Amino acid sequence: MCCEQELLGAAEDGDGASVARLLAAGVDPNGTDESGATALMAAAQGGNLAIGEELLAAGADPHADDEGGATALMFASLGGHLPVVRWLLDNGADPTAATVDGNTALVFAAMHGHLAVVGELLESGADPNAASEEGRTALMAAAERPDNLGVVEALLAEGADPDSASEEGITALMSAAEAGLLPVVEALLSAGADPRAKDEDGDTALDWTKDRAVAKRLERAMGGGKPARRAAEKGGAPPKGLSPTRVAELGADPRAAQPGNAAALDRAAALRI
Repeated sequence: MCCEQELLGAAEDGDGASVARLLAAGVDPNGTDESGATALMAAAQGGNLAIGEELLAAGADPHADDEGGATALMFASLGGHLPVVRWLLDNGADPTAATVDGNTALVFAAMHGHLAVVGELLESGADPNAASEEGRTALMAAAERPDNLGVVEALLAEGADPDSASEEGITALMSAAEAGLLPVVEALLSAGADPRAKDEDGDTALDWTKDRAVAKRLERAMGGGKPARRAAEKGGAPPKGLSPTRVAELGADPRAAQPGNAAALDRAAALRI
């Protein structure tokens, strides 16, 4: 186990010489740490393609998952490492695989605004409407992130349902409205998102926003018949509340975004993605 941990650490550090030495000494390329993470996962997370290739040549399993169901493809997608993502897909990695909480590589790429990775995963068969146990989709994860319009548009173009809702009834439009992202709100409305959809508390996207421009746009979409912009008019009032992805966005990993996901993804927090 100690040598396998050393291999994982070398892969994580990008130490190709140590990886080569350990593999030559017969260390199992599929050895895991206490959370089930492998050296290939560590290499994928760091975007170390050369080390990944060496591990694969030594017999590393690109389909392996850790105790939370996270795969090397998910780690690479989380970090936005397009060359590694492409290489893993070329070597049989499953773009539809999900963690124990139902999150896919597409969700992790969308969550962090990795447009090129999102496109690659969609082209390889990732389901834009795959949902976690809580009902969250890649579109919901993308819609609440600033400067993520391209990802939202890419998902919509591939058939993402703009009206999908979480268990709490939260839609992508509500998340975008809460974040004050007018271009994303526009894109979702243009794709047919229902501005009258309500969450479990009976609130619509208009109730979620404090942004005046977003509130005006939503009012127009609803027929202009709601004079009370509850959040927009009460400038000091807090928004409805941040979703799990929004809370975890800065420096978080898939496990933080969805409690119970891979313990091995603790290392991702250090990347401050």
